[in-house]
Amino acid sequence: MIMDEKELNAIKTSKYFNKYYYYILHPFVLFSGLSAAKHYLFIGWKKNYNPSTRFNTSMYLDVNPDVRTAGMNPLVHYELYGKYENRDRCQKFKLLKTALNCRFFKRNTILMADAIHDKHTAPIDNFALFEYIMTLNQKNIKVYYILNKEYEYYSDIKTKYGKHIIPFDSVRNPIFVLRLFFLCFKLRYVLDSFDIFYTLFGNIFVRSKYTDVIFTQHGITFFKKYYIRPDVYGQLHLNKTVVSNDVEYNIFRELGLYKPVNIIKSGLFRWDLLNEKGQASKNKTIFVYFTYRHYLKQHPDILNTKYFKNIFSILNDKRLLSVMKRKNITFNIALHHALLRYIDKSQFKHLNINLVAEEDIGKIKKSACLLLTDYSSMCFEFMFQNKPVVFYRLDEDDFYNSEQDCKYSRDIKSSDKLIFNVFKKQDKVVDKIIKYINNDFIIEPYYKQKSSKFFYNKQNIRKNFYDYLKKNW
Repeated sequence: MIMDEKELNAIKTSKYFNKYYYYILHPFVLFSGLSAAKHYLFIGWKKNYNPSTRFNTSMYLDVNPDVRTAGMNPLVHYELYGKYENRDRCQKFKLLKTALNCRFFKRNTILMADAIHDKHTAPIDNFALFEYIMTLNQKNIKVYYILNKEYEYYSDIKTKYGKHIIPFDSVRNPIFVLRLFFLCFKLRYVLDSFDIFYTLFGNIFVRSKYTDVIFTQHGITFFKKYYIRPDVYGQLHLNKTVVSNDVEYNIFRELGLYKPVNIIKSGLFRWDLLNEKGQASKNKTIFVYFTYRHYLKQHPDILNTKYFKNIFSILNDKRLLSVMKRKNITFNIALHHALLRYIDKSQFKHLNINLVAEEDIGKIKKSACLLLTDYSSMCFEFMFQNKPVVFYRLDEDDFYNSEQDCKYSRDIKSSDKLIFNVFKKQDKVVDKIIKYINNDFIIEPYYKQKSSKFFYNKQNIRKNFYDYLKKNW
């Protein structure tokens, strides 16, 4: 108990703890029966809450892994031990900060990254813009893309783009940090689709005098708007954000606290690829993609959950398969990359299902005639192409009752009125898919008009955004 009091006092008296900041970002703490300091001491740090804008919880633990192993509150550790041991309190990158705020160099560089923390995630979002800018061969503007060096196709991409690809494995790699250091002297824009830069480097990029960090997103923020807070994808972590429609605009204004001038009306860069003409597919396909569930990883037999049972059931529905066989239509299914950590693809072989690799999803989305999903933001790419989407709430009770997924489910319930074709029963889903098959997958005019509200623009998204950057250089 004496130690608890000592730790609590260390937080209360720390210049890196601001109770007003903590209450504003986490107002529910006011009703928890705990003070802001107590909440951060016992609960907040475990959820990666920051005690102020001057101390980054997750970064301190990353830089000091022994503190994480010991299970100790990072701010307590810093105040009681770390600062006397010259530990890094998230100022490890002082050299980067110096370079970012140096005024003696011309700012002519754009740096981009997607999900570099996950070697399984294909470079899609900012990479689409990176490739577009590279084709322009502009000598006065330099562009670089950070890529996880363990990504399956890293070597191919590195060979194609050479020095413009920056390999990433860890922020503790001095070669990686040194490469960034030299770029930072001339850095004007950082384009981040996952809020990775704050996670890795704290707020040094956001607070730079000469660099803007722009959140470019990896999907329309619609089903998961609870993610948006001032300190998560919000104005505290990023200078600007890209939005695709008025729904998103209002979400980022209200929940992310962005000023209107810092919201860029654009779209996802990868959507331009959907407009590119390619060779027409001979076979018609239905793409099946269901989102991840936190509760699944806690289940001892993941393939025996309602989630997977209902997926297998609809993929083997005799009535649907009969119509598809007659029309020469096949299923393509992709698994969320997070699920691949818990299951083996070989477990699906006996089902005669065509499992799509993540790097092929872009091609499949472009060629497929219909999307069957539950809550995936991938639906907007089908709406973008005026293709039908059928939403199947295949495990609603389990999903809504899961403590980790409950926030997500509340957002979905409030959002359903803005979309269409939402069903809870397999028979209804099958009826709707068969109707689309018999109507050559033509979307109803009312649904087409409804889906158009999710897009400010459907043409030249990368060009328009790049023009915005140059205009505001």
